[in-house]
Amino acid sequence: MKLTEFQIQELYTFTKKKGIEYIDLQDELVDHLICAIEDELSKDPTLTFETVFKAEYKKFGIFGFDGVLMDRTVQLEKKAYRLFFKHFIQFFKIPKLFFTISLFLGIYYLMTFSNLLEIVYYGVGLTALAIMLYNIHVLFNDVKDKSRKYLIASQYHLLTRLSSSIFYWILIFPLTVTDGTLMENLYVSSAMLTFVVLVVLISRAQLENLKTYMEENYPVSA
Repeated sequence: MKLTEFQIQELYTFTKKKGIEYIDLQDELVDHLICAIEDELSKDPTLTFETVFKAEYKKFGIFGFDGVLMDRTVQLEKKAYRLFFKHFIQFFKIPKLFFTISLFLGIYYLMTFSNLLEIVYYGVGLTALAIMLYNIHVLFNDVKDKSRKYLIASQYHLLTRLSSSIFYWILIFPLTVTDGTLMENLYVSSAMLTFVVLVVLISRAQLENLKTYMEENYPVSA
């Protein structure tokens, strides 16, 4: 037994009433409910839509749709971090390993000039941070807007928080360790700056992939 358009709209209205604002999650929940309700009504035509609907909603447990939202959010965060780690590892495998080594040695060489130490450290760090912020807040406005409408676009916010972490590690952390002498350890400082540059490159790649996915699957803002 197929549900009517009016009944399907009731399901969408109900999901919104329960606090699910993300369009993609609404679609997922409504599709699940449609299949479950139609299956039950086909088995027993004497049942009513309202009875079956209430029974199916109870199966979501005491947290209702909020439990699904939390679960999907955790899944997306884990996926984003897995992809980041996967891309990060690639920079320590051939052929990208050559780029990583060259980057580290280049930064280390420049920092061996004592008069350039802080200039290189903060110059590279702040440039990387500026590029990260530019990528997030300028190049990906469309994803930023859609992140309020589609749960999958919430990965954008993970990279926003990451940029804040970079700001801390580059500008604040070195000053809190042995009165800023951490920067005098050229190996550690070069490694930190190399890591920051890799983070920027990886984050940009992830944002580009997310932007492409959103454009292909949600080309028109809802």
